[in-house]
Amino acid sequence: AGKAALGAGSNGPALERLALTAAAKRMYATDVGAAPSEQDLIVEYLEEENSGIVVFGINRPKAMNALSKNLVANFTEAINAVKFDKNVRVLILRSHVKE
Repeated sequence: AGKAALGAGSNGPALERLALTAAAKRMYATDVGAAPSEQDLIVEYLEEENSGIVVFGINRPKAMNALSKNLVANFTEAINAVKFDKNVRVLILRSHVKE
């Protein structure tokens, strides 16, 4: 899976169309340099036959995925990035924590 950050795009500054053959991920965290295991919210844009599907993964194992101010702010940013994208047809919210 490829990793990408969202930037300027056809649907506004918060969205960039991704041309990857696998899932593209945008990681959110308080610290910009945080490792993927430390990210509160992971956003995956699926491609190929799953094009148009966006997966929001909550990754707060120590807090048992409880909502925090930071996580809500990340959700708001991520939702604003996809809400006007006419190519997005499904949004999936799931736990990204491994059992």
